[in-house]
Amino acid sequence: MERMSRTVNPINKVLFEMMERKKTNLCLAVDLTKSSEIIDIVDKMGPHVVIIKIHVDIIEDFDREFIEKMVTLKKKHDFLIFEDRKFADIGATVLKQYVGGIFRIQDWADLVTLHVITGTTTIEALMKGWTSSEPRGVLLIAQMSHKGSLLHEDGVKMAGQIAQQYPTFVSGFISQAKVSNDPGFIQFTPGVNIGSTGDGMGQQYVTPEEAVIKRNADIIIVGRGVLQAEDPVKMLLEFKTRAYSCYAMKNKEN
Repeated sequence: MERMSRTVNPINKVLFEMMERKKTNLCLAVDLTKSSEIIDIVDKMGPHVVIIKIHVDIIEDFDREFIEKMVTLKKKHDFLIFEDRKFADIGATVLKQYVGGIFRIQDWADLVTLHVITGTTTIEALMKGWTSSEPRGVLLIAQMSHKGSLLHEDGVKMAGQIAQQYPTFVSGFISQAKVSNDPGFIQFTPGVNIGSTGDGMGQQYVTPEEAVIKRNADIIIVGRGVLQAEDPVKMLLEFKTRAYSCYAMKNKEN
């Protein structure tokens, strides 16, 4: 619980406590296109994760009822909702994308993602749009897990600098390596799988152990490695055990 006391970010205080209580540091990427399938998966997997990640703009039958069901499951299973929006526009446009349109992301998403190339004005736009009584946070995309990504060391450096300017709103980073020495930020590492090194479309996978121990992940993002397994719940539990044991060991050593 030491890191919880060292962060000034409200979302991170929730996450650090939740990870220790639920004994899991998994974020499940439910990148499906049918709302009923998403709800079914989330209801089964919710007890074993701290975050559910979705792409709301790929859901073919999206409506407000879907959001209501997600929020109900969030309360039932105790997790946060992460909309992987990857904001990357001028502040005025991002503000409209965050609070308006048919999705009204600010109303229900605890976390969203932002490309660091947009700079600080976009973060300020998101902060301006934050009117919910519940805490909200943004994750800066410092690195991506697919082959050919143009985000390299400059992205990591930029993400670290921006985060220090907005520590109460920037929760952490999407990254394949350590971005900041500040223990108050949380590193999310995508591209984690067991038994596969890629998907044939540029995605590159690492094991839970490599993600947490070698790449400094606090939370690992798992998706197809679970959802496409013969027994998804059994596979999720294997990810949970392996990833959390590494996380607990790493934090004990530190």
